[in-house]
Amino acid sequence: MRSLDERLHEAELMLAARKAQQRQSLTRQKIIVGGAVLSSALKKPVAARQLADLLRANVARGPDLKAIEPVLSRLDEIAGVGQQPETPASADLAGADESPAVVVSSATAATDRQPSADDIDIDFSKIPRRLKRRRF
Repeated sequence: MRSLDERLHEAELMLAARKAQQRQSLTRQKIIVGGAVLSSALKKPVAARQLADLLRANVARGPDLKAIEPVLSRLDEIAGVGQQPETPASADLAGADESPAVVVSSATAATDRQPSADDIDIDFSKIPRRLKRRRF
């Protein structure tokens, strides 16, 4: 017969294993949902704008913002942010004498440059392993 300490230790090990399994499952769910949302946003300008706004509103840490900067640049490109809107054909419209505002993303405004192809390509295999294991 096992002692009380042995049974307690065994129960703690089982609990730790179950918690680890739950964390892995939750992380996998987040990756799948994030991939699906990003895939949709890369195809639809409205979804790209919404996702970019959502990310800018909810990602606050500097290193995290830097990590997703290429994604934000690509989303802005798809959504058409930073492109100059067409000028109205009729001069009698309100505000027609004013120049149109140009919207610049925070990712490119910080560096005062246009996104390049290097900023747009996302290679998820190059994400450090420690970031892949991070809890959200």
